[in-house]
Amino acid sequence: MWDPTAISFTMLETHEHFIHGIIQARDNSTVIHFSAIYGLHTVPTRKDLWRKLKEIDELMIHPWLIMGDFNSVLDVEDRVQGSEIQEYETRDFRRFIEECGITELQTSGRLFTWTNNHVYSRIDRALVNAQWMSTMPPSLVHINDPYFSDHSPLCIEVEQESISRKKPFRFLNCLANHAEFEEIVKSSWSIHTQAKGTMTIWFKLKKVKGALKKLNSREFIGMENKIKSIRDRLKELQTQMRDINHTTTQFEEEKELKQHLEKWSLIEESIYRQKSRIQWLKLGDSNSAYFYASMKGRRAQNYIKQLTSTTWRLLLKPEEIQE
Repeated sequence: MWDPTAISFTMLETHEHFIHGIIQARDNSTVIHFSAIYGLHTVPTRKDLWRKLKEIDELMIHPWLIMGDFNSVLDVEDRVQGSEIQEYETRDFRRFIEECGITELQTSGRLFTWTNNHVYSRIDRALVNAQWMSTMPPSLVHINDPYFSDHSPLCIEVEQESISRKKPFRFLNCLANHAEFEEIVKSSWSIHTQAKGTMTIWFKLKKVKGALKKLNSREFIGMENKIKSIRDRLKELQTQMRDINHTTTQFEEEKELKQHLEKWSLIEESIYRQKSRIQWLKLGDSNSAYFYASMKGRRAQNYIKQLTSTTWRLLLKPEEIQE
């Protein structure tokens, strides 16, 4: 959790639906935009909320947290013991999330955030943009008990020590495009074994997997640093070529760097797209940041940071969660 004495808040805009400003660490190590939301009570009156948030999104280049009472449901499961949720109630909220590439943070604690002791609804949320998912550490929203209020307060944990775990090998499509791929698979599959029956298949697949893991480690590990290095060198070279006295060597090096940058950028985008499980691509534009944010969002939703036991004891240690 952030120490309140180590941060400052600067208000940028006030509106009948929200307060928007910048949260900044006093050592300038972290800068995020924060919108505290209070949506009005009807679908027509909330249209201005979605319009104003879209205007903020168009200019946003920093991590952005949008949190509070939206007074709007998003899914049919977001209300029980009340009237059945209709499509028109969720349409504007869902369109805002899709058009702005917004992700909801993972939650723990209570399922519903508002009640009048008869109807239970989920109308309070913490949403973030792609920049948040790309640059901020894993975040968890605690939905606490309401006590004297009809709303449950949301408490966001923005920093938590990550636990390093051994990751399983997953086949990436870019491996199949490598010049050595077919030969590696062929030679690994051709290795003689004393195994019989289906054990022969298992043995051969294990050998192919091991060989492909080595290829992946050799060619694709550290790809982000490789792309950064190419970009830095290209920028340095083009700075040197601003005058008219260009050499043939400089032209050739620039051409080669551009080819390498295009190659590795496409590979990076392919990997992020595959990991994100999103089959969408805007023609003519690189969407690596979008796919990377989607991948982190899905990983965060699937990652279990804590559980509540049957005796209502909070389990935080990995071994307790696993048991």
